[in-house]
Amino acid sequence: MFASRSRFGYRLCALWSACLLLAAPLCAPASINIPPLPKEKKEKKETPLPPHPVPVTVQVLNGGTVQITLRLYGKQEQTTRFLIRKEPALGKIISLQPAGEEVWVLTYQHTTPLQPGELRAKDRILFAAQNTNGTSSPAEILLDIVDAPPRLDGPAPVEFGEIPAGLPATCALTIANAGGGILEGTVSVEAPWTVTPAIYSLGRGERLVLQVGLIPGETVEYKGRLRFSTNQEAQAPLHAHANAPFTAKPAALELEGTAARSGTLSLSNRTAADLRVRITASKRLRLPEQIHLAPRATVSLEAALPPDDPARIDETIRFSLGAITQTVTVHAPAAAPSPTATPLPPPPAATPAATPVASAPPVAPPPSTERSPSAPPSGALPGLPAPEPFSPPDGKLLPFLQGVTVVRTTRQGAVEFAWNAPAAADLPAAGSLRYQVEIRRISLDTAGNMEQRWIPVPGVRFTENAGRVNAAFEGVPEGVQDTARAVALAPDGQRCAQSLPFGFAIPSRPRLYTPRRALLAVFTLVLAAALAARWAQKKRGR
Repeated sequence: MFASRSRFGYRLCALWSACLLLAAPLCAPASINIPPLPKEKKEKKETPLPPHPVPVTVQVLNGGTVQITLRLYGKQEQTTRFLIRKEPALGKIISLQPAGEEVWVLTYQHTTPLQPGELRAKDRILFAAQNTNGTSSPAEILLDIVDAPPRLDGPAPVEFGEIPAGLPATCALTIANAGGGILEGTVSVEAPWTVTPAIYSLGRGERLVLQVGLIPGETVEYKGRLRFSTNQEAQAPLHAHANAPFTAKPAALELEGTAARSGTLSLSNRTAADLRVRITASKRLRLPEQIHLAPRATVSLEAALPPDDPARIDETIRFSLGAITQTVTVHAPAAAPSPTATPLPPPPAATPAATPVASAPPVAPPPSTERSPSAPPSGALPGLPAPEPFSPPDGKLLPFLQGVTVVRTTRQGAVEFAWNAPAAADLPAAGSLRYQVEIRRISLDTAGNMEQRWIPVPGVRFTENAGRVNAAFEGVPEGVQDTARAVALAPDGQRCAQSLPFGFAIPSRPRLYTPRRALLAVFTLVLAAALAARWAQKKRGR
């Protein structure tokens, strides 16, 4: 209150307060104020963290195997092991082995192949790391499965070996896609080689068989190469050696004999196929235009000059199959005239106006007043004229060949027939007889007179068994009807017996269509249509 009432009360109050403050420490006892020591803080121990594995992404080929390295983030400086938490779905784990304290190696194999047209797939593995600090959370191994690139496999050398010239030959070559994807390309080869197919498109693991062909035109060695567009370095060498498909022996033929000079050729088929060999020779030798050779067979051909052709001959017989040819030279000196033989009249000259008649009706011979000592042979077709009578130089008439029968005729042109061998009592030289088969040809001369000629058949094979002589030859066209006779020849070439003419026919394929059958079919259809219309009209009338 004093302070508030006096003018100088505020100042006095402040001075008094300051004195009290200054006097207080002087009156108190002396002491030392020591601050307390700070408390020591206790360090907290940190909890160790478990290992942390590193995720992995790898690429695997389809059906392949890959090794994957498993690692940790940072350094643990202690032994760590890895655990598989989830197995793969498209493959399998072959092994999981340590490669260091904190490094392991996992081997994975893809076992589920990709589907056709599928180029890639995904697979995954979950794994964890474990050491004394604990076990980590799962990490992922991502497997990217891709298809392998296409790869050509299989172009190997193709060896044809020995092949017949003029005939086609083939060999097979297999190629494959040993990789993945689609292997596409073309195959090329130089002529005369061929290959089919020339284009290939192969999926994974697919194979293709190529047919390599060759038609050799010469008897030489052939070489070539197959080239593939997908791989120019992959080439298949080709090799073949062409030989003659047939052989003709001998190379030089000497015709021998007195009345009818002849010689024998042999043709051998060296292949496993049927051959039709064309023959080009002089008409004097009376050889067929072609001959059939069975597989691996040998056929004999007889080149003969007729008895009325005593002139010298120097000819060449040419055998050809396509571009392959072989030649045989034929030689025979001029035949000396026989003092005992009666000269034959020269054959009528053939003129362009002469018209051959292949199936002319047989001409009946004039009735003979003489009687043959032997009956006509059985098996001859009726209506055919008997052969002209003949006799040996001593004038004794000899019997006909008996028991002539046609054994078989085939559509392939083979003819076989047989007859009884002459008895030794009838023919003293029966043991040394030779036979030949003759085909009859009838033609008209310029005056309109009918002329009959008998032409020997070459290449006839004769066999004798149990008193029967069998004759077989080939090369007759299909559907041909002809007349033949068998002739027995003595060692000196003289005719000593012959059979009556007999006919044979080569069967032909049945004709499904003929005018008669067509008319019958039309008539049947018209009749059926008329009956159907009449039945329908009656039904409507009801």
